[in-house]
Amino acid sequence: MRFHRIEANVSTEPSLNPSADLRPRGTGQYVGSRALVAITGSPDFCRHAAIASIGDTGHRRWVGSDAPDGFESVSTRGARQWLGSECDTLVVDAHTGFDPDTIGAAAGTVRAGGQMLLLVPPLDVWSRHADPVNERVAVHGTRIDGSRYLARCAALLPTVASQWMSDTASTTLTPAPTRAWAPPTEPTPDQTQLVADLVAAVASPGALAAVVRADRGRGKSAALGLLAAELAGRGYAVFVTAPGRRATDVLFRHAADHWPAQAEASAPVFLAPDAPHPTVDNSVLLVDEAGGLHLGLTKRLLQHWNKVVFAGTVHGYEGAGRGFATRFRQLLESLPHHSPLFTLEQPLRWPPGDPLEAALNRLLMLDATHTARCGARTCRWLDRDQLLEHEPYLRAVYALLSEAHYRTRPLDLRHLLDGPNLRVAVIDCGGQPVAAALIADEGQFADRELVTAIAGGTRRPRGHLMPQLLTWQYGLEHACTQRWWRVVRIAVDSAQRREGLGAHLLTWLQEQALIEQVDAVCTSFGADNAVLSFWEANEYQAAYLGHVREATSGAFAVAMVRSLTPRNRDLMALARAAFANALHKRTPDDPTLEARLHPRDCPREH
Repeated sequence: MRFHRIEANVSTEPSLNPSADLRPRGTGQYVGSRALVAITGSPDFCRHAAIASIGDTGHRRWVGSDAPDGFESVSTRGARQWLGSECDTLVVDAHTGFDPDTIGAAAGTVRAGGQMLLLVPPLDVWSRHADPVNERVAVHGTRIDGSRYLARCAALLPTVASQWMSDTASTTLTPAPTRAWAPPTEPTPDQTQLVADLVAAVASPGALAAVVRADRGRGKSAALGLLAAELAGRGYAVFVTAPGRRATDVLFRHAADHWPAQAEASAPVFLAPDAPHPTVDNSVLLVDEAGGLHLGLTKRLLQHWNKVVFAGTVHGYEGAGRGFATRFRQLLESLPHHSPLFTLEQPLRWPPGDPLEAALNRLLMLDATHTARCGARTCRWLDRDQLLEHEPYLRAVYALLSEAHYRTRPLDLRHLLDGPNLRVAVIDCGGQPVAAALIADEGQFADRELVTAIAGGTRRPRGHLMPQLLTWQYGLEHACTQRWWRVVRIAVDSAQRREGLGAHLLTWLQEQALIEQVDAVCTSFGADNAVLSFWEANEYQAAYLGHVREATSGAFAVAMVRSLTPRNRDLMALARAAFANALHKRTPDDPTLEARLHPRDCPREH
């Protein structure tokens, strides 16, 4: 496996005493900027260096095991509970696991002037480190001996860190000239203009579904609080919802700080998003962290409320990723709502050009974008080792896949690069991907006892969704012995949709599957009409329908299959009969959907 190293343009100094003070001084363009400090070496060295350099002042947090005294701590996967709060120093011990979701979420809690310390193994061996997160990326029957994702991080870290040190050397980036900065104590012109625009939108006739999108630290929750106070002063009944009550603390605090003088103004009321909603005249619903609500629930809110303002972050640590915004806009376009889009650009919690924000955008690929080109189109597999040497192309592929899925998380990039059973196919056009698919190779279980345990519901090995589903649901144990390709994601550039690119890529994949003696190509997704129509048009047949709506999409999960070999066709005839029988026995949840998916070759019972 080849790993490409990006050389850092930094100055190298002799070995640094671990007790040296690493707190950045003017490492950003503004005083008060936050910094990323990387410490590499053995766990003991990194731990000692971090503790010695931080001191015992300020609010300190530790992500990982065995946190020192005086630190608030969580496990590698527990940082979501800190969302909405702040600290002065955050230490992430990556020796216990480098979880991009946790790092993305926790870093947003570092206040202006603070620092994040990232403790990692020596950079030249980090990719081979026994990282526990590898166990979540690998599936049954596979292992990860060398992580492309961690190799990429090791190459990038010296170029994005404000400072870094190891047990052999330390480097410090040349500081830029600093300018004074202080957090605003009054609403910014950006927020004031947003509130004025939203008040005007609410006052306009007809149904409203306004959307406010911003990156973290831009003051969107505070702006919603200002809006709540302004609307209450104008006689509106204001209701607030979010995935959790704590997510609205900032909103309610700013609403209270700017509450109108009129005694008759009614205070905003928090409602759980799935609770019964009252019918109140002249009312407005404010939805904070809207990306944390699934699309089905969002649609129900739109059906109940005539005036709604949604606010959410651009990235995916709090809930859904950028793909949610795409699906959300599609939903709004299908409804008779006026749906203006507003943004907040100016950071409020830290200065412009914040080094920590910039470093994490690059390291975790949070700001990846995709630009389509025209030219000759070619279908091909991507070599993931070579992909590391072409960062712009990797970013384009990741952006393309992210924008097409409603639940993209930072960890998905690690899956894309390291998943041992995953492959990436693209349609390349003029040196840019215009369509992409992520494929999981599943099945071919040789352990008969394991297959029997799967059929009995006592074992559920990681991965291998489709063969396990058919074995467990219908007792079809031969499903586990056959080879399946599952389309985990498929995406087409938004500017070139409806040109048949998705169907073209699927046809090419099916041809490749026949060459490699794959028995069937399959997929699973949250059912909606547009997605179902795409797969049906490409001759995929439903084999399973979930019993409850997914928490992520608000839709019922559906699994669809296209058989490629005679033995899989025989298997799918049994699976389709079992599926039809299961549909007959269930209490109808969505009769229209169930009627649509019912196998035509299996007669209905009356």
